[in-house]
Amino acid sequence: MLDKKVFVTPSSIYRSAPFWAWNDKLERDTLLHQIHEMYEQGMGGFFMHPRGGLTDEYMGQHFMSMIKACVDEAERLGMKAWLYDEDRFPSGNAAGRVAASNPDFEQKALEMLRYDSLDEIRIDGDVLKIYAVYNDSYKDVTRWAIEDIMALKVPVTLFKIIHMPPQPLWNNNSYADLTCKDAVDEFLHQTHERYKESLQPYLGATIPGIFTDEPDFHVSMRGRALLPWGRDIEREFYNKKKYILTDHLPSLFLDVGDYKKIRFDYWDILSDMFINAFVRNIYEWCEQNGVKFTGHYWEHEFPLPIHNASVMLNYEFMHYPGIDMLFNTPEERDQVGNDFIVKEVSGVAHQLGKERVLSETHGASGWDLSFAEQKRVIDWQFALGVNLICQHLVLYSLRGYRKRDFPLSFMEHQPWWNCYKLLGDYIGRLSYALTQGDFIADIVVLHPSSSTWAEYDIQGSDDRLGNIGNSAKNLVKTLNRIHCSFDLGDDKIIENHSYVQNGRLIIGNMAYSMVILPDMTVMRRSTFTLLREFAQQGGHIIATGITPTMLEGIEDKELQNFFNGDAVIRCRQNAADIKALLSSMGNQMLDLIDMDGGSADDLYVHRRLCGKQEIIFICNFSRTQHHKVRLKVENGCCVEEWDAVTGEIKMLRPYAINDIDVVELSFYPAGSHLLVIDKSQRGQNADSIDVHLEDSIALDAWHVIRSGYNALPIERCSAALTNGEWERECNVLAMDDKLKDRLGMERGNIFVRQPWMYTQQERNSTVSVSAKYMFCVAEKPEEGDILLAAEQPDVFTVYVNGHNVKPNGNTFMDRAFVLYDIKGYVNEGMNEVILHTDQYSPLITLESIYIVGDFSVKRNGHNWELCVDEGLRLGDWTQQGCPYYSGKVVYKSGFVIDNPDNAIVKLCLGKWYGTAVRVTVNGQEAAILGWEPYDVDISKLVRKDSNEITVEVMNSLQNLLGPHQNYEGIVTPGSFYDEDDIRFAASGFDGRAVVEIYR
Repeated sequence: MLDKKVFVTPSSIYRSAPFWAWNDKLERDTLLHQIHEMYEQGMGGFFMHPRGGLTDEYMGQHFMSMIKACVDEAERLGMKAWLYDEDRFPSGNAAGRVAASNPDFEQKALEMLRYDSLDEIRIDGDVLKIYAVYNDSYKDVTRWAIEDIMALKVPVTLFKIIHMPPQPLWNNNSYADLTCKDAVDEFLHQTHERYKESLQPYLGATIPGIFTDEPDFHVSMRGRALLPWGRDIEREFYNKKKYILTDHLPSLFLDVGDYKKIRFDYWDILSDMFINAFVRNIYEWCEQNGVKFTGHYWEHEFPLPIHNASVMLNYEFMHYPGIDMLFNTPEERDQVGNDFIVKEVSGVAHQLGKERVLSETHGASGWDLSFAEQKRVIDWQFALGVNLICQHLVLYSLRGYRKRDFPLSFMEHQPWWNCYKLLGDYIGRLSYALTQGDFIADIVVLHPSSSTWAEYDIQGSDDRLGNIGNSAKNLVKTLNRIHCSFDLGDDKIIENHSYVQNGRLIIGNMAYSMVILPDMTVMRRSTFTLLREFAQQGGHIIATGITPTMLEGIEDKELQNFFNGDAVIRCRQNAADIKALLSSMGNQMLDLIDMDGGSADDLYVHRRLCGKQEIIFICNFSRTQHHKVRLKVENGCCVEEWDAVTGEIKMLRPYAINDIDVVELSFYPAGSHLLVIDKSQRGQNADSIDVHLEDSIALDAWHVIRSGYNALPIERCSAALTNGEWERECNVLAMDDKLKDRLGMERGNIFVRQPWMYTQQERNSTVSVSAKYMFCVAEKPEEGDILLAAEQPDVFTVYVNGHNVKPNGNTFMDRAFVLYDIKGYVNEGMNEVILHTDQYSPLITLESIYIVGDFSVKRNGHNWELCVDEGLRLGDWTQQGCPYYSGKVVYKSGFVIDNPDNAIVKLCLGKWYGTAVRVTVNGQEAAILGWEPYDVDISKLVRKDSNEITVEVMNSLQNLLGPHQNYEGIVTPGSFYDEDDIRFAASGFDGRAVVEIYR
């Protein structure tokens, strides 16, 4: 049974825990301050995540002391302090120390070199094998003389094992071979054991677990044909497959020989090696030390097997398996909107009893991800089985390139941050509810991983593979859109955890009466054996596309006859046919009837059984569509709505249509409902109060006030080295890259060596650089302030029109942006700001500067100019002289009510643009609004006669920090180089608001 008290105030373990990017010099006071900020906004913990820009040595003494200080503070507040297992990402190399410790631990690849012209052949001592290749076969000619090979007059392929090159990301070392257990043991020694040494008393309590991030075995070099080649692959392959892999190397790259079998076996072994060396190895360490193993892999590359073979297999050996949900583009891509990757992880969780499913979410969505969009994306994932949210990310520092680290960021630099508790509490309540009980599902969809292994072609077209992937994704999407509860099942997990009993396919904790297949060409023998038994016991098998003809890569007549026989039901892969078929078989899809005659296929459903209670979560994934639906419920049962926004619980009153009880539900865009249905209790009529609209007052005469300084970013500069000529003005980041390239320095970004990796000699190798920024003042304001915001005052000396200016001790938006008073030095016309430093190095970057203050900004051709502040009116403030303004704007109006006693008074807001809205009535907060409906009950706050309404609209850092080009929903460090500012996130309120009075 759900606990109502826990639902209202969920404990920290159910609340979100964001990635906390440790990306600069770690200062105890700042760290503890940010912990308190997260706590106040409803977050339950944090993942301490070393990130690009970290200045203190990873795993060094100061770093570990700061970890300990944060864990202590989390314990004091009742929060959870999660560990992270790497310096940046991907996991597995301990900041390069694993590969550096032993060349044997370096990641390796098998490379194929094909020579069609025999004159091009170059054979050196590194060659593993040489094969002559015919139309559909090959011959080993490794030991032949070169003259004899050339005499064949056919193409020749050479195979070499290469060590993957060093990368700045790993302190100029290679990545580690994560299929090698010895290498992973070294990783555990360098990371997990060192954490244990310092933090053992906290493990399993204040420290619930440790996060692994994107470990993989993928190898890639532009223009070269490579496949992963683990140190022990030849031995492991022979031990398990009983033949020699190197006798069949052409089949891995070319469609020759028994290539589908060879590829199936290759990926099968590679997956086993990765799981045994890395996944199971770390899982067992976590088991022994009382912590949860969580994180995610490269799940978003399906159907490609190149990163992890089959990601579902990895989830078996994680306590809290997880995914990464990046971006938020207007159209559905491989991330948000891709049901498949969420169902992969939740299926394993349901089958193997994993209590929590994590999502690292919102990364690279851009600064302007509204509360409505955050909720929409989170709700959709919860409906598909996620119940632990890790927001990407809280940036410890915005200094330099750090601010461009796949934004957005969750911290006080965001104008909306003090309203985030709305979502913080919502996530905690929903996570609690959807962690209780067991998922309800009667259908399993077979995952086509075996087919992807056999069909993957590194050399040729991906059409075969793409068709298989699209079929699986489309089938999953279709089942979700007809509100069907189901899981995905991987055939190797089925092999290890399944049996047939009483006409049901048992996979771990789940029992299914129906099996559905997307397009498949290959199946494991063990799965085929189970399906035959399942069919014999009356289980239903439905094929929606191409059926398998091969067992583990080999054509099999018995398999083909089975799928061509009566045991398998054929069904086209469309919603109407599948829904009709499942209904005829008695599947209990959630019965949602769109009252406007539509399909309601924007609605996603999650169902759980908790004792005698059925928990039903329904959410609207549409950005624009409003759905009104009727939900059929069992006659006479008790139906409650548990409001995850407010924590309130209320009884719903079903009514009968043709002797069937229904409840009506309304879903605004990004709307949702959490219902708890108890069939063991009789429903009670909810209190019914007949109220009538007595009066409606349209608010007008709005007074509009900007709460902070306006801003004009200067994103272009020219620059000069010591006594050198000025470079032509361009984008400031491009200028910084140009200077560093000229000086032979590494560019400044999150992917180069960490600051702590540089030697003292490298730190001392500095040069003098001056950067010149220009801005125009069309009309200098007499009133108010004009200031400059710039970074790193300890590095740069600042001159405004030749005058040296000093910081005034204040900051703008974030502690990274230090303010200088410059009004006395600013002239009408062109103005010059020069930043000079003698400390320019790879650790210093040129950045935009910001003119801030009390003024308006107007476009003049391609340029922007400062002019007198004209104030704001209703509507989009980016069109009113504040295109770059990131902050808050307050709209004030009022109304008169003669007699508020016993009245229900509702404020109904019209259109607003931004991230969130705070509504106050007579100085008291009435509500935070982030998504529709924008209606607020203000009955308890109104008074007789005059009442003041304040609507405070908050946008995000998008308009200040950009990018200002069309990168909607997908923002990376590379998105900030374009020149023209053409996109600003609309911000403001149109003034439409009505006060409705009911009695």
